[in-house]
Amino acid sequence: MTKPMLLAEFTRLPPASRACPLDGLSAAIDLVAQSAPHSHRFLRYQYYAAALALHGGAARTMLVEHDGNAVIALPFVRIGPAAARLATVPGVDAPFRGFPAAHDAPDAAFDTLVDALSGELNALRIGPVGEDDAAFAALRAAVARRGWIALERPVPETPLPSAVDAADGDERLLDGVALMAGGFDALARVEDGAVLAFWRDAAADSVLAAMMSAAVAPRDDHPATFTLHLDAGGTRHVIARGGGAASVPGAGAAMRDWLLVRPGLPALLGRVLAGLWLRRPVDQASPAWSGG
Repeated sequence: MTKPMLLAEFTRLPPASRACPLDGLSAAIDLVAQSAPHSHRFLRYQYYAAALALHGGAARTMLVEHDGNAVIALPFVRIGPAAARLATVPGVDAPFRGFPAAHDAPDAAFDTLVDALSGELNALRIGPVGEDDAAFAALRAAVARRGWIALERPVPETPLPSAVDAADGDERLLDGVALMAGGFDALARVEDGAVLAFWRDAAADSVLAAMMSAAVAPRDDHPATFTLHLDAGGTRHVIARGGGAASVPGAGAAMRDWLLVRPGLPALLGRVLAGLWLRRPVDQASPAWSGG
């Protein structure tokens, strides 16, 4: 008679990672964002959808699963000539432009991501991201293991808006609910623009809206001013301003723009063109990158 095997006697296979290239934006982006560090949890489906609504483009999502769980979601939009196979991560520059990855995503998952990207792209532009961005650091290490080259250019430090000066009036504070219930309309009457429109669209996601707040200061002799904030963990970022809000020097980790180029002929051409790319200015004020 055959003796039954105990579960402990079976050979245990190592956890497997697999990449799933998907057309459009995947709803799984939200699942990954929920398991990402607090600093990256605003990188949700609606964040990327707002970028596409503002600037167009057809997105794809590279979703990576490890041991059956979604651990990385990297949306990208193709740019330039189709034959060049170039892409960029959509989004806005403030507070940064990145992708969500689970806080415990292993190196194997990032290796799988890079292998899958190699079949889709010659180069990926991502950033600006901070030097302390753990998700990008893991991606950069993975591309290095696969022989990709990483071209970087520093983002010029730009003044960040300070808290609104309410010396001439009472400061009005708006939470995410108030912003969606007419608050964005009030901000737009002070100063409308692409960045504000982007965040209004992003706030259609109630989770994103709950991360947002605004401070509006009426003035007796001058137009009102406002600052729009995003709470990411223990940090409150200023993501938009209007009405001539005052500025203070920026602080925090240095920001850099990156171009990741796969090995072979693309890397050879990348090295030739590196000087030109590095000399081109980074427009951090642009809500989304269109190839510059």
